[in-house]
Amino acid sequence: MMHAACVLCGRVGRVERHHPTRRAGRGGEYLDGGFVVFVCAGCHAQIHQALRVVGLDWPGAGAEPLAYRLRVTAAHVELLGAQGSAFPIAPESAPAFAALLRAAASAIDVASSARARTA
Repeated sequence: MMHAACVLCGRVGRVERHHPTRRAGRGGEYLDGGFVVFVCAGCHAQIHQALRVVGLDWPGAGAEPLAYRLRVTAAHVELLGAQGSAFPIAPESAPAFAALLRAAASAIDVASSARARTA
């Protein structure tokens, strides 16, 4: 699907793919490769700067991947909301976003079961 406008500022023209859940590390694989938002270069740079400010631009050594993915997604929702933008889920990103939510729910189910067994 061709995206001609930035989902944040509406600037028409060249847009870039931004992966909200980032990479496992510099040069690594995207944690959720299909989960993207389309932004202009200026907004893309602003998003990365904002993530650096809150300490979420990279997962960091020893970070639990699922927890990081959820935290950085939450940061995007907050950052975009503060700019007056909705958090966009493009139709082509919906399956990857849904998979992230299912993984989180499964992790909670496993943790809840383990607590129940030890109680």
